[in-house]
Amino acid sequence: MMVVFLYCAHMGFVLFSPVMSSKPLAMAIAREYRPGDVIVINGEYEAGSSLNFYTGEQIHILNHVNGNIWYGSLFPDVPPVFETNDSFRRLWHSPTRVFFWTETSDIPAQLLSNPEYSVAQGGGKIVLSNQENH
Repeated sequence: MMVVFLYCAHMGFVLFSPVMSSKPLAMAIAREYRPGDVIVINGEYEAGSSLNFYTGEQIHILNHVNGNIWYGSLFPDVPPVFETNDSFRRLWHSPTRVFFWTETSDIPAQLLSNPEYSVAQGGGKIVLSNQENH
């Protein structure tokens, strides 16, 4: 009985991995990422935390200082990784290449500008960039 349950659980993970995992999106970022580029998650860190895991790069978070990271965000020595609409808009329009991970249903068009480039998409998520591939 336990073997059947484990097999079904495994098949569920395989079937829903495009929705549950951001690994393919993280790998697309990793192929194009260069030192100095910035990766930003639109939403709670937990929703896109696999980007940090698979790329090994520090992640910035747009307007979502809550959940598990809230308490740590209050410390005086926290790195400058929490973006506001204003700081993100400046970053997006700067010479720095930005990879922006978001749910496809939650793209903040008012913060982005044309041109914007799609890096990868899948599982209801998309990675946009403010610059073309290097």
